[in-house]
Amino acid sequence: MRRILLSLALFAGMAAGAEAAVVSGTVTCNGTGVASVAVSDGSKVVLTAKDGSYTLKTPLELGYVFISVPSGYEVPADGVIPRFFKRLDPSQKKSVADFELRKVDQSRCNIIFYNDIHLTGDPVYFDLKQVKNGFFADVNDHYKTISDVPVYAITLGDMTTDSRWYKRKFGLPEYLAQIEANFPVPVYHTMGNHDNNIKGGSDMEACRTFREVVGPYYYSLNIGGYHFVALDDIVYDMPLNEQGRVEKVTGYKTYVEARQLNWLKNDLKHVSETTPVVLLTHAPLYRIDGVVDGEYRIRDGFTGGHSAEEVLYFLRKYRTVHLLSGHTHMNYYIAHENGILEHNCVSVAGSSWYTEACCGFNMSADGTPGGYAVYTIDNGKLSWYYKAAGIDFEDCQFRAYDINAVPAKYVDGLPENSILVNVFNYDPDWKVSIRENGRELDVHQVWVRDPLYAMGVEGQTFSKKGAFKPHKNSHMFTAKAVSASSPVQITVTDRFGRVFSKTLERPGSFSLEMPLGSK
Repeated sequence: MRRILLSLALFAGMAAGAEAAVVSGTVTCNGTGVASVAVSDGSKVVLTAKDGSYTLKTPLELGYVFISVPSGYEVPADGVIPRFFKRLDPSQKKSVADFELRKVDQSRCNIIFYNDIHLTGDPVYFDLKQVKNGFFADVNDHYKTISDVPVYAITLGDMTTDSRWYKRKFGLPEYLAQIEANFPVPVYHTMGNHDNNIKGGSDMEACRTFREVVGPYYYSLNIGGYHFVALDDIVYDMPLNEQGRVEKVTGYKTYVEARQLNWLKNDLKHVSETTPVVLLTHAPLYRIDGVVDGEYRIRDGFTGGHSAEEVLYFLRKYRTVHLLSGHTHMNYYIAHENGILEHNCVSVAGSSWYTEACCGFNMSADGTPGGYAVYTIDNGKLSWYYKAAGIDFEDCQFRAYDINAVPAKYVDGLPENSILVNVFNYDPDWKVSIRENGRELDVHQVWVRDPLYAMGVEGQTFSKKGAFKPHKNSHMFTAKAVSASSPVQITVTDRFGRVFSKTLERPGSFSLEMPLGSK
């Protein structure tokens, strides 16, 4: 932890040496000041006084101040963007930034999480047509079933594809136009690696476009008693030549740099240890590299010489911590020690909209249909579920295979008479039951590929890319049946007691015409 403290001290010293302006204002609701609202410039964090007023001395390095919207309140939206921030001119020595809140009952509310939507306006794979007919249509239909209470939306990054900003003239403004025209509620945004400007030169310059078009690239807000923190854990590496142009895009590293860690420390000073915290990042803090006897092989997901522990260091004192991320285009959960639960969410775009053309369906490399997650806060309790775009909720929780019907090259060594079940949103508190003629079979968690995805993308150029080739994953379960022809009853129960079941008739079939879900 010594490196963390030294980095924070160095950044704090640099920030303290910058020339400061004075920003003042009030946070009000129906004309009355709201006390104890956190206001920040991305470094310092101050609380409003009893009358809702605040004063902040700041160099305005990021060009804005923002509030941490308190629980029980909302902010107005400008189109699809919630206005929890104010852009300011750093050259002005004195600025005023007022914020208006409106009160709302959040004792029960729903939050839609989506990530890796990767809109590009592709003329070959028709991503805009696919997203409109799939994700947008599904979200709007599903919204009607959950909007009896307040509904919010948060994206976990990769709204665009950076390499297409200039080639196809499709970037963040075009993405926002699509969301504004097709999405039912405003959206809080988390920044992804593909939301950086490849002509930026440095990491700070690469994310400048995001700051100018979307808003703060790290911030916090409160919903229903939960404290949500969005961080940008992508650090671009783009050296410039003597003419100041990008000489080579060497890629990016995943970690959280000192500026954000310093702000995180200051933000959490005002958050009680009894408050549940939800950390939002694009890249996951940890990854799963295998399953051995039902135990996960887990590794640090950060790649920049920094560790995920540098972030968790600030969170371990909290009784309840959830980590939500995207980036991998797959679903997985890790139950860490001391109660920290990490959820890596599947992409909306599946394998970046490629599989529709070759397979007739939108699917990710772990076999999960493209989709999103809905989290519900109900009087302080958090629950969640996965929703595939275009598939009924009850039918999009798992897919089952009779391995006898699957060509050997797609079964990863599973024996004859095996049943394979892909439980898309599995976490360690789910239960998977497979019964043959009323007898419970021994079920084992295995590290194998999804056969349907493996067959569907075979020979496709895109499937040779690391993110899109068939991936072994942690939500695959197998049992060996006695007979080759007896049907089996599959029952999957999630951690909240929801039960999903299917009878798999055998001998089974295997083709691209198989349903994506469990129907």
